[in-house]
Amino acid sequence: MSIHTSVTEAEAADRLALRELVDAYAHCADRRDAKGQMALFTEDTHFVVHDRAGRRPRERGKPTAWPTIRRRPTTAHER
Repeated sequence: MSIHTSVTEAEAADRLALRELVDAYAHCADRRDAKGQMALFTEDTHFVVHDRAGRRPRERGKPTAWPTIRRRPTTAHER
């Protein structure tokens, strides 16, 4: 059940774009395609990773996120 009774055409387009972005990220993550994932980020991205110990290292900017994405051995849902 949706909490929205009506959705404008612009809202529907935004929702579809977000869904496609999430799907593309997951597709790349599942295949460990770090370059494909990085292509989805903007240059001024704010990237946060939650590790198993609960720490949240933050990286700002596309170049600083690359090492984290590249070295991730598994995706969160594979653990």
